[in-house]
Amino acid sequence: MQNGGHTLSYYNSLPNGHWQNDVIGSPNSTYSAPSLVVFHGSDRTRNTGLAYVVAQGPNHSLMAYANDGGWSGRMIQGTGWVFSAPSLAQGGAARPAEIAYRGPSNSVFLFYDSVATRGWVNDVISAATGKVSSAPSLFLRFTSPPGENDVIVQGTGNTLWYYHAPQPVLETQAPQFTGSKIAGSGTTFGG
Repeated sequence: MQNGGHTLSYYNSLPNGHWQNDVIGSPNSTYSAPSLVVFHGSDRTRNTGLAYVVAQGPNHSLMAYANDGGWSGRMIQGTGWVFSAPSLAQGGAARPAEIAYRGPSNSVFLFYDSVATRGWVNDVISAATGKVSSAPSLFLRFTSPPGENDVIVQGTGNTLWYYHAPQPVLETQAPQFTGSKIAGSGTTFGG
């Protein structure tokens, strides 16, 4: 959770039922609500149980924090890119983590951890450019169809939009999103 002084806290429940507060982001490191994933399953067995947190950082950057025997943080997207709280989801073997966030020019970006390039890759959801008024919410399907990327966002004019794309065959390809307005003007206030 974002705290005073733009710090970031991670709360976890201890076996005795009490809650522990770890301050994982230093002062002036956090400028949005965070998003959390605890990795599970066989895709990243070396990281099963790893807590991973992302939040908008200073100067519209993207900060990531991992608890791999102790919390560490680093900037994974430079300044001038992130204009909302990010939405984080666990992916598959080729893309272990995916993050959606509102970018410049009222756009949505899908940012993913690439096994092939051994780094983070940024893809704009071009179908949404100029139409976004809120932080997106990202969901990756494990079935029906497996690997599909689903994003929902408040659009300009207080509309609601749903974007989806199948996972590309090659990891180096960007997902090809299509969008549908699911609620008309003046219906959506929040996000």
